[in-house]
Amino acid sequence: MKLGIIAPYRKRPGHLRRFKEHILKYLKDYDYELIIVEQADDLPFNRGKLLNIGFKIALRKQCDYVCFHDIDMLPIDVDYSYSEVPLHLATDFTNSKRELFKTYFGGVTMFPVSLFQKVNGYSNEYWGWGFEDDDLLMRLTEANVFTDFEYYEVPKHLTSGIYLHGDRSYVECPNIINVRKDFTIQITFKPDEIICDYEKPYDDYSVFSIPGYNTSISFNSFNRYKFECWNEKGNLYHIDSKYDYSRLTQIVITYEKESGFIIMYQDGKQIGSKTIKDLLDTSPPNFFIGTGIDEMEDVDIRSFRGFIKDFCYWDKSLAANEVEELSNNPGMGYLCDNGEYSSSRKLKLYFEVVVINLHLWSVFLLIAFLNAIAMPAGSFSEIIKIFIEPHPGSTFF
Repeated sequence: MKLGIIAPYRKRPGHLRRFKEHILKYLKDYDYELIIVEQADDLPFNRGKLLNIGFKIALRKQCDYVCFHDIDMLPIDVDYSYSEVPLHLATDFTNSKRELFKTYFGGVTMFPVSLFQKVNGYSNEYWGWGFEDDDLLMRLTEANVFTDFEYYEVPKHLTSGIYLHGDRSYVECPNIINVRKDFTIQITFKPDEIICDYEKPYDDYSVFSIPGYNTSISFNSFNRYKFECWNEKGNLYHIDSKYDYSRLTQIVITYEKESGFIIMYQDGKQIGSKTIKDLLDTSPPNFFIGTGIDEMEDVDIRSFRGFIKDFCYWDKSLAANEVEELSNNPGMGYLCDNGEYSSSRKLKLYFEVVVINLHLWSVFLLIAFLNAIAMPAGSFSEIIKIFIEPHPGSTFF
């Protein structure tokens, strides 16, 4: 089987010289053609169009499969053998801090000729660096062309919960959260895939928000989970996860007032921290699950679209071992101490949806827990409100 190595190039002679020297030695046992496609003008770089041109040359040279290869990536331990499915080969680097993520499909990518033709190659319309590889991955997905795969662990969580379909559907709760003192906030949820609005610079699904200068947890179109808050001087702070996919996940935020230390955990593991003295507290009467701001006309409320399992608030900063315990043993509940978790008496708010099937009907129980001091008199309807705007095909789980 004959391989075509196709490399886009412009004005990087040092990189090109080193790449050619290295790749010629590395591929000495392969039947291959090396195709360098140069952009000679001063327009923004168009990697997709250059690689499409290189592919046409590879066809004329009767290559059976091709590898689209950036010239600043030199192989150390790479198998360029023929594969019947597209493969992403740029999966590890030795001298770069480049962030790798599950859906990264650039750098070095290999295709059998027939499948690259099936998806009609790269788009020619991306000028400047980026996005042509994301577009190609989308073309593969829409054409049901399988790439390399990875096994994922099945979530341990029980998956009863509520599905919010955006469109101003949300849960409204009385705001007893005091961000001027120690606290922990935890929410377990699964966002839908982002539906991009091309009129916005980016899209954001806010799953939890204290309105005003929003203290919020969200998932955005950069495929990152984010916590955002403000201090009393009006400075915005945020902690972001690494690039991640939409999945059932548990986000925990802990804050220690004395030190100002705030930590974000994902599934029991710390992913970021900040030191923020004097968090801004606008003390609104309610906070929201599933939206970014109270109902207002002509305001983007960043409606969440996806599944929400539970939400908790403690009036203390949980220790790291407690957070890990909650993630490792999600079925144990939050109302009783267990294992490393010893803060049940500090739990002030607990929200969970439980589904019970009775014959052909489903009963949806909203369980809210407040301690005796915080709980107002009356029924649960006085504690929490759910707004579900009618929407075709909306579902509960």
